[in-house]
Amino acid sequence: MKKTILKGLALGCIAVVLACNGNKGKGAESSANSTEDAAIMNTGDMLRLDSIGLELEDSIAEIHYTVFWPVSDKGVLADSIRRFIAKTVGDETADLTDAKAFLAKRMQAKYKELKDEYAEMSSEVEFEVPTMEYDCNITRETETDQYITLATLIYEYHGGAHGGALGISSTFSKADGRRMGYNLLKNTDSEGFRKLIKEGLYEYFSSNDVEIKNDEQLLDMLTIEGGIDQLPLPFYDPWLTSEGFVFCYQQYEIAPYAMGMPAFTVSYEKILPYLTDEAKSLLKL
Repeated sequence: MKKTILKGLALGCIAVVLACNGNKGKGAESSANSTEDAAIMNTGDMLRLDSIGLELEDSIAEIHYTVFWPVSDKGVLADSIRRFIAKTVGDETADLTDAKAFLAKRMQAKYKELKDEYAEMSSEVEFEVPTMEYDCNITRETETDQYITLATLIYEYHGGAHGGALGISSTFSKADGRRMGYNLLKNTDSEGFRKLIKEGLYEYFSSNDVEIKNDEQLLDMLTIEGGIDQLPLPFYDPWLTSEGFVFCYQQYEIAPYAMGMPAFTVSYEKILPYLTDEAKSLLKL
């Protein structure tokens, strides 16, 4: 059920592989990263990644991690990705020599955080506080000879009416390990570029069976200030896939919770006039 909620919240925002671990029972802490039950990804020149799964469950909190961790020494690329994962899970200055130990420590820290919240809420209300949740999934989405894109999906539930999700992907250059996104684009404030964003939103709502016939109706679906031609760009950087640049707005960023995470792909053909020389070289366009 939890995985269904995660996928529903994402609303097609990112193509992410979620681990299908069996239920280990309440009060159980388990992990999977041995050569027998871990997914070691290694195809040709692809970055070698170890799929590490950890979970801790009891009546207070359910915590799950599925993280694709670089296990081969690829220099700056592997180091950049490790530091990105560390920052994502809340401790970018930690010793990352032992990935499993690092993630287990972060899981215990997250459990303490949720346990403290649970205790505080329990002291303030008369009803039984529901089990809190935290799911963190960082997996490979796309990889070419030039770049690798990792998908991140985090779901949290802190006892309210519903949980919240963060769904983004991050692209790294294989040449130097740098994260890439808006730094590959130019003239993003231009009328032409904002038109691409607007067209993407039309596409998103249409794909979710919401009929929008004109700009006025589109604006009614959003919670932005200003007119439809002043659409803000997503807070998080776009990322690269085989089809083009993906732009994704987070929950509440430009639309109500019920609208999910508005996301869409702008093809390389359409976005070509707005690519920097570095981007064209990277993508061989």
